[in-house]
Amino acid sequence: MVKFVDRVKLNLTTTGTGTVTFGSVVDGFQSLADASVVDADVVRYAIESGTNYEVGTGTIGLAGGTYTMARSPSSSSQSDNSAINLGAGAVCFLTMLAEDVVQLVEDILNLDGRKIK
Repeated sequence: MVKFVDRVKLNLTTTGTGTVTFGSVVDGFQSLADASVVDADVVRYAIESGTNYEVGTGTIGLAGGTYTMARSPSSSSQSDNSAINLGAGAVCFLTMLAEDVVQLVEDILNLDGRKIK
């Protein structure tokens, strides 16, 4: 199950298209630790790097106080929705995706196996 948290936004210290390493917290936001994110948590994320973006599902890694995230993009500014090539200054924030809201509505409409009209 995906873990949702409030107001987490961090700078990324890695470049390229692979696993990301989280750096400092963006001013005004909370850290992964403050949001009780732990090793192996599955989260929804958005990454911005220049004018490029990527959203998807990530799996958090935590070793020696360093947080990482394996990326699995579902949508991006790339024509094939693949991982974007991160450059300096990239940021990542944890968020809900539209697909999460659709699932919630379906769950409400099918409460206890009874279709709500």
